[in-house]
Amino acid sequence: MGDAHKLISGNVLVGAMLPQTMVNYIVPGDIVIVGDRERAQKVALERKVSCLVITGNFDPSPEIAQLAKNRGAAIIVTPHDTYAAARLINLSIPSEKIMQKGVFTVDEEDLLSEVTEDVMTSEHRQALVVDSENRLMGILTRSDLVNPIPRKVILVDHNEIKQSADGIEQANILEIIDHHRLGDVQTKEPILVVNKPLGSTATIIWRRFRELGVEIPSEIAGILMASILSDTVLFKSPTTTEEDKMTTEELAKIARIEDPIEFGIRMYRESSEIVSMKPKDLIFADFKTYNFGDLRVGIGQVETIDSNIVLKNKDEILQTMEQIRLDKEFDILALMLTDIMEEGTELLAVGRTKFIEKAFGRKLERGKMFLPGVISRKKQVAPPVAKAIG
Repeated sequence: MGDAHKLISGNVLVGAMLPQTMVNYIVPGDIVIVGDRERAQKVALERKVSCLVITGNFDPSPEIAQLAKNRGAAIIVTPHDTYAAARLINLSIPSEKIMQKGVFTVDEEDLLSEVTEDVMTSEHRQALVVDSENRLMGILTRSDLVNPIPRKVILVDHNEIKQSADGIEQANILEIIDHHRLGDVQTKEPILVVNKPLGSTATIIWRRFRELGVEIPSEIAGILMASILSDTVLFKSPTTTEEDKMTTEELAKIARIEDPIEFGIRMYRESSEIVSMKPKDLIFADFKTYNFGDLRVGIGQVETIDSNIVLKNKDEILQTMEQIRLDKEFDILALMLTDIMEEGTELLAVGRTKFIEKAFGRKLERGKMFLPGVISRKKQVAPPVAKAIG
């Protein structure tokens, strides 16, 4: 009885005393739980309670119902006994009334090493894991830090710790799919490793689709085809194999692209926005770190259809490279500006550049040298630099 949408508040009391005693405990606005004791019900209503809960499934008498209406009080009839009703009524409190809003949260992409200290010092002893839209994804407790479940990952197109994502040491590596030299990744148990001397890892991925009998969507086929064209620099790279070319033709049919090479030229032309990129973004657009002997070497590569446009900012790029070299503690930092149309690379270098000059048998002129026919970092730049360093 009463307005079902009306919000009520007040202390909850159980009317187990004599009516004349109850009067001393009831405050206007309270909620009183009582059985089929009409005198106690009447006293509670006269004290202007906000709600009367009658247990045992007993309907109120017409007199009590009218009194409640006159007093603006609600009446709830429940089949539970008074004890059960008193216990269950706590569950009727809106969660927003008792929940804490200033809780400790961590992002689902955070590493355990990044949040361990915060969780250990938090008064809540746990953290809510949320996604980018602040939706709850799980709960991180202190016990999770003692025996964490490692993230499962597959390394694609690399197999060196320096080139991998942060936290890879704590991850459970399931597979390695790559076409580069073997690096320093260690696994806890034997895993599948597919490493082929091909022009692109995308060629290996296409082979895995066929081996496993998985149908490849046209959109994914287009992406893999573009990857092969990019890695092989439209088949001009010395790393290109016949399998790369055949795979490109097969993927082009699935992606419904008539001329892959024409598509690749258009792809490079539309990516010529590198002209407007800041030097730091240019350097790290495609960057790899190598450890050759005792030296730490970083080599970035940018492919363009006209390297001269980028070279207009050569001095600024070299200054940025030197700053990055010092900040990141590289012994040598190099940037390949690979000109697809000229089929060569303008190589910029800072640091212990004598090894760069030794590797290619020519001098750097104001931090730059042109390497005709050189377009592959993996096969034509990294190996001679490693050999020069010894």
